[in-house]
Amino acid sequence: MKVIERRFNYEVGDRFRFIVFSDVHLGNKLSSLKHFQENLVNRYKNDKDAWFIDLGDCCDMIVAQTGDKRFNPEMVDPRYLAVANPVDRMIEDYCELVAPIKDRIIALTESNHHLEIERRTGTSPTRRIAEKLWGNDYHNRLFGYAGFLVTRFAMNKHIETLVWSLCHGIGSSGKTEGGFKTTLGNDAINYDCDVACYAHNHQLDGWDRIILGVNHSANKVMSKKKVRINSGSYLKGFSDDCSTSYVERSRFKPNALGHMEFNVRLPRTGMETYYVKRMIL
Repeated sequence: MKVIERRFNYEVGDRFRFIVFSDVHLGNKLSSLKHFQENLVNRYKNDKDAWFIDLGDCCDMIVAQTGDKRFNPEMVDPRYLAVANPVDRMIEDYCELVAPIKDRIIALTESNHHLEIERRTGTSPTRRIAEKLWGNDYHNRLFGYAGFLVTRFAMNKHIETLVWSLCHGIGSSGKTEGGFKTTLGNDAINYDCDVACYAHNHQLDGWDRIILGVNHSANKVMSKKKVRINSGSYLKGFSDDCSTSYVERSRFKPNALGHMEFNVRLPRTGMETYYVKRMIL
């Protein structure tokens, strides 16, 4: 499990925004690239204080050429049906899509759709995206399926630290109202972090819990906030015609499109954090 550290210099009162997103599934007919570009890329591309965490499944990667039993021509964007190299095209198009923000993407995780292509063909779409976006610097941004991102905020000799546990996700597509929260919450308690981020199930949510402990002098009860983020998706679950998506067939929970925005403000001491659910209905 890889650990990557990023340092940010700050002055009192500075704010940082960390945009956590995933599951664009470029190449799927139901991928809403227009909403992704308008509500994420264009919203933040000129915001120098916005930094991005990409939790994977950038491309759908379900193509006829690999004999994938999930392949359904009705669910493929027509641009990738009539070409011999749809995987190459998806990688090129995704890199072009995120080009305006690529220098501020500080993390990219591996993911199940990309790993399936690696298993079937021996080439890694995630690594190829990383190399195309960042060249030799991709090692400082690319994770496996999970890892730790350590963000340090420095002002002179004073440093504040925020530790992130990143994971593309685990099976949590239950149909109960809060089923995925229970599953992800039970996983998050195994990792010592301030923010635990997940993707994969396409649900968009954020929640937190308070942990009580004792200070170093053993004379005061202290509290600490632990945040859980589920990063959402830009893949619609249901089609507008008679073609049937896997979400419709399996009766998975409907999902809103969108991403999570995690905000950090740095006063003279300590750190203030809050998150915003950027939901598109």
